[in-house]
Amino acid sequence: MCTGILKLVRHDLVVPMFARWHVPSPGAAVTIVGAIELVCGLLLALGILTRSVALVLATVMVGAVWTAGRVDGGIHVVAPPVLFVLCVAIAWRSGRFPSGVPARRPGVQ
Repeated sequence: MCTGILKLVRHDLVVPMFARWHVPSPGAAVTIVGAIELVCGLLLALGILTRSVALVLATVMVGAVWTAGRVDGGIHVVAPPVLFVLCVAIAWRSGRFPSGVPARRPGVQ
C-alpha cells in the first residue's frame, strides 16, 4: 500500500523513473500501477479476495523486475523477486484453508 500511495502522491517524481525504465506511457503507467498497489494492498490487508489479489501483485512484481531491475539493478533486482515469492506463497496458502469453512476434527463424521 505504501508504494502505491507514494506513486499516486508523488506522481511527478515517479514518472521520470518509469520513463528511464522504458515503460510505455509512463504517466498513465504510474497511475495504474499505483492504484493497483494501493487497492490490492488494502484488500490483502483486509483479507478480501486474498488469492486473486496476491496473484495480481505477483504479476506487478514480474513487471518490476523486467523494467526497474533490468535498467537500474541493485534493490530493484532483489526486492521484487522476494515480494513475488511472498505473493505466490500467500496465494497458495489462501487456497488451502478457505475462510468460512469449519474445520473438521479427525475421526468425526
